[in-house]
Amino acid sequence: MQNSFLTTVLAGVIVALISAIAAYYFAGRQERQRQSFARQLEEQRQLGEKQQSLNERRISAFDELRAQARSRCNAFIGWTERVASLELGALPESLPDKEKKVEAFQNLQETLAAFSGQVVELREQGNKIHSDISSLWDSYVNERPRFDSTTRSVFESFYKELEKRHTSVANALKGDPTTPEGEYYAKVNENIPTYKEMVNIWWGADDLELPWKALGMTGVVPVFALGQPINAYNIKQARRAAWKELREAASKYVATVKEEAEHAQSWDLRAQFDALDQEAFRLLKGRP
Repeated sequence: MQNSFLTTVLAGVIVALISAIAAYYFAGRQERQRQSFARQLEEQRQLGEKQQSLNERRISAFDELRAQARSRCNAFIGWTERVASLELGALPESLPDKEKKVEAFQNLQETLAAFSGQVVELREQGNKIHSDISSLWDSYVNERPRFDSTTRSVFESFYKELEKRHTSVANALKGDPTTPEGEYYAKVNENIPTYKEMVNIWWGADDLELPWKALGMTGVVPVFALGQPINAYNIKQARRAAWKELREAASKYVATVKEEAEHAQSWDLRAQFDALDQEAFRLLKGRP
């Protein structure tokens, strides 16, 4: 009977011990699970904050790019409007005689110089605008890693079209035929050499009679100097031919420049801005 009692007590002790161990194990397990769950919640919270910060920066960066894009486009359109209004005016069909109609010839030169000056100014303005367009691309490249493929596609499509249209107008402005550096200017403005200049060119001497003095034939005007009127006639004919080419080239130049400028203005900017605005709205909707 005593053995039975001891057996019962011992069994109770063992059961109690096992229960205590089990309770401790499960309590520890629950604590570990609770701590693990708490860590996961904290990681998710930090990840959410980080993602929200990235989204906010992405939205802010794209808004800044949109503002820059509008500014560049407004400047571009204003420039193309000036280019499209470029006019040379009616040029006389015949070139005024430089020696006989001095005032008319000078007035014509002033007209060409004024036009050439406008072209230079427009080209300089175009270079400034292109520099600003390039800075817009640089800003985009700096922020590009933040954007997904959709945002990149929208912005890059807009930029490439702007760059292409600017390049077309800028290229059209090159090659102004009225500029003093052009191929026609020197021909149209060629001077007719005097007798003295002709002798100097042919003989390397300023004295008309020098070659004849060397031969002991003083007081004789060089016979070849009588060819000066023929030379003058040839120069005037060359001037007229160059003037005809200049008029045709200038007319073609103005027409090409205006055509390119008007084509650039046909760009549907409203649709471009709408696409940028819609992308900004998409980014805003994706914000947590």
